[in-house]
Amino acid sequence: MIPKFRAWDSRKKVWIGNLFDNIFVSSGGHGGALLIRKSNEIVLNRELGLYTNDTDYLIKDLPLSYVHIQMSTGIRDKHNQEIFVGDIVKMYSGELLLVVLDHGMFVPVCLYVSEVFEKVGNIFENPELLEHPDFRG
Repeated sequence: MIPKFRAWDSRKKVWIGNLFDNIFVSSGGHGGALLIRKSNEIVLNRELGLYTNDTDYLIKDLPLSYVHIQMSTGIRDKHNQEIFVGDIVKMYSGELLLVVLDHGMFVPVCLYVSEVFEKVGNIFENPELLEHPDFRG
């Protein structure tokens, strides 16, 4: 499986694009930059020290502390939605659980078959779910 990532811009409160196959973070003496690569072609940009083209999303001068990168688990819920670290899933019991990476496993989704849970939100767009009475953190 090729790792998939997504990125959340906490200043603008938006996802940076959709799902991307490759995310690169480079400091390179330029104060940090995030390059989300959507294609296989990369061309030289000597000023930035990065290689980019029009199909890439390049963030310059965005402190990386504002960017939250989350990895896909490679698993889909019962509605075929892709599950990422940071998503909140509802178990068949009604419990709400946060998807985390723990000791190399995506918990809870690697412990159950995907037909028994559904994605109901994520920590950025639905933080209120973390306070829900059914949330088990």
